[in-house]
Amino acid sequence: MTKFYLVISILISAFSGGQQQDVDFTEVNITCLDLNSFEKEIIITTNNEYKDILKRKSPFPNCNSDSQPQIDFSESILVGYLIESSGCSPPKHSIRLYKSDNKVVFEVSTAPDGACRMLYQKMVRITTSKVFSKQISFVRKYTQN
Repeated sequence: MTKFYLVISILISAFSGGQQQDVDFTEVNITCLDLNSFEKEIIITTNNEYKDILKRKSPFPNCNSDSQPQIDFSESILVGYLIESSGCSPPKHSIRLYKSDNKVVFEVSTAPDGACRMLYQKMVRITTSKVFSKQISFVRKYTQN
């Protein structure tokens, strides 16, 4: 009987590895940065790195970036993904952060709005627990309206 329970436990463990468990995050709005100066994926783990990205200001004269969000890097990390999409207006997007196996996946789903050729760029950013700083992977999904 003990062998039976052992086999059942092993099977449950083997098949539950692909389960996804949502992870808490907060979406962060950082304004007036030059998006062309960023890689597609960013992970910021220290206040000095954060100060460095805040120096990459947009060249537009009416951009005022004096008031940016405060982030406690002793407990959190800042994660970002640059969305680039064509369309007639900015694409709709959704964000999901979840555990899958030994990774934490930052998934960004985008849906372009219309068939126009205009290019839209937006950096979506979140904060989450610093515990995940070495486990983040990025996934982008495209959907149609």
